[in-house]
Amino acid sequence: MFQSKPILSQDIWRSDRDILASTSRRDVALHYERARSIFRHSGLSQQDIENLTPKFWDFQFDCKSGRSERIPVAY
Repeated sequence: MFQSKPILSQDIWRSDRDILASTSRRDVALHYERARSIFRHSGLSQQDIENLTPKFWDFQFDCKSGRSERIPVAY
């Protein structure tokens, strides 16, 4: 199961960097940086995402994955 705790010490996860409903270039860049961090630490493959594997769902239900980014699922 994906554990988000190891990435929480990264500067990009400080709560003082969060601004709700912001679409500035800086904030968009922060969200992409966070998504990159999550993906690198999750160990998910493209196949996990495409096939909605148990590994994908473990990641989806980890509390950190819902904070800033979520891998969209098309139904």
